[in-house]
Amino acid sequence: MPRGCIAPAGTEPAGPRAHPIGMRTRRWARAGAVVPLAVTAVGCGALGAGGPDCTDIGARSGVRLVFDTEPGTTYRLCAGAVCSRSGTGDGREMLLAVDLPGATGPKRVAVRFTGTPQDAPGTAAGPAVDERVDVTLEKWQPNGPGCEPTAYQARLGYEPGKGLFRKG
Repeated sequence: MPRGCIAPAGTEPAGPRAHPIGMRTRRWARAGAVVPLAVTAVGCGALGAGGPDCTDIGARSGVRLVFDTEPGTTYRLCAGAVCSRSGTGDGREMLLAVDLPGATGPKRVAVRFTGTPQDAPGTAAGPAVDERVDVTLEKWQPNGPGCEPTAYQARLGYEPGKGLFRKG
């Protein structure tokens, strides 16, 4: 029985002379003892006890950026030498991510975010957005302290006129 759990009354093993809760046969007496024990074990976490209560949210190390897109614009996010490209913006919020599987601790990484309008064929347009910032990846455990996975991330936002900024 796990720490902090007390067996409920009437759950002692039933023998030939024991008839808990008015049971008349051995078979029913045993069933009457087993069911409350099973309920107690589940309620006290005995079926998998041994560590903190953890949820099962996954996480990856890297840089995450949330921003509102401009219609007809494609975006690119780079963290170090690794880049990710979006489809064409449609005016809605977008999440763009660069995974850095080798990031196993807090490390500094150069981030570049660009947005380029898709003009008519044959015309050259430069990026409408070109932001750069150095960030430190921070430890993140989405399932709580002591629970796996542990990822190292920089979570950023972007707003025109404000640029790139760290999100809580």
